[in-house]
Amino acid sequence: MKFWRVVRWPFLVLFGGFAFIYLLIGLIGSVGFFGTTPLHPVSAKSDEWKGFQSLWGAKKGKPYSWKDGREPSVDGGIAKFDRRLVEALTYLASNNKTKCGWDGQHEQIVLSLDAPVVADTSKPPENLTSNSTVNRGVGVRVDSADKIKCTRVPRPNGNRLCTPDGLPKKFKTERIPLVLNKLVTPDLAGLDLVNCEYTCAVDYYPNDPTDAMPQEKAKPSVVPLVADLDPGLFSYLDITDNAKSAAIYKTALIIYELLSIDDPNCQSVSGNLGWQRLIPTTIIVPKWISDKMGDKYKEFISLGVAKFPYQFQIKSSLSGLSLDFRLDNKGLHYNF
Repeated sequence: MKFWRVVRWPFLVLFGGFAFIYLLIGLIGSVGFFGTTPLHPVSAKSDEWKGFQSLWGAKKGKPYSWKDGREPSVDGGIAKFDRRLVEALTYLASNNKTKCGWDGQHEQIVLSLDAPVVADTSKPPENLTSNSTVNRGVGVRVDSADKIKCTRVPRPNGNRLCTPDGLPKKFKTERIPLVLNKLVTPDLAGLDLVNCEYTCAVDYYPNDPTDAMPQEKAKPSVVPLVADLDPGLFSYLDITDNAKSAAIYKTALIIYELLSIDDPNCQSVSGNLGWQRLIPTTIIVPKWISDKMGDKYKEFISLGVAKFPYQFQIKSSLSGLSLDFRLDNKGLHYNF
């Protein structure tokens, strides 16, 4: 009894200290310091999920499709896909303001759930291998985003030999893959290079083709940090290299949109604060894209310092914006 009286207070202090540290680690983990957070499930019967499901169709306002048809599973009426992912993807499908990235609207985004149970991204050497955020339903990848659009333009001596009325016409569109091993190559069959030029741009048909709707010919206004990466006008014959430039441009745009999601007049009028924030815990860029971005990538890191909560960009090695060569052939990754 005397022994217990001697040791009880040190024991209680020690126990309380351990309990406090355990609680603190749990709180830090719950906000994403270790690179991810627990799943926030969503009911498959909810209006939120039904609205999200309505965004499929590969067109403006309904841009989404699943790579290889692999989509989130639903078990017991609960979708294994985080509510915050649903809200962020719904936001990406909307028409936004230039301050939030651009005033355009995504036309085609292919989402990927192609990930194993064990995390396939790199990790600090002192960390144990963890379960994949994609597999747990708190992460997703973007395999391709939007389109390159090309116009058939009569050469001065080509005129009606190129198009029936001698005026520019729509020619072709090509999806923009964000992965290194997918190449966009020109189809040379049927090209009339004597009488026609074939000019391309990202997101719109250049040179005012008469068979395009006005909105198809309008170049979106893009925030300067991203607009600097736009490949501009280029020949269809040079589409392979320019599709890679377009992938860098589109990756930068989506990153900027996600980093700005909590700003006032972006996802919501008043902005998102506290537990309502929708900025991803982690955004990981394929290394081939960050390498090609050069000094621009450093500017995005600086933007991350300003945007990520709790100084995650500086203080956490697992949260914030980073790069990974393991994603070169998997696409842009982000998770909560």
